[in-house]
Amino acid sequence: KINRLRMVAFDFIENKKHEEIGLIAQEAETIVPRIVSRDPENPDGYLHIDYTALVPYLIKAIQELNQKIEKMEKTIA
Repeated sequence: KINRLRMVAFDFIENKKHEEIGLIAQEAETIVPRIVSRDPENPDGYLHIDYTALVPYLIKAIQELNQKIEKMEKTIA
């Protein structure tokens, strides 16, 4: 799932804040729905990404990479 998330640079339209880097909520919602939320009082408004909810996925990805590295190191040694 982590590899399918696309990081982008973007400008916020509402407050004219420039050059943020992150995920597009609409895209992230199709890949990891639990990290995206909507304002219950304004369901048609902005989506919010909870980046801390990505941490378990990142830990798992790092663990998998470490296992691959260890396996490769054993074949080289």
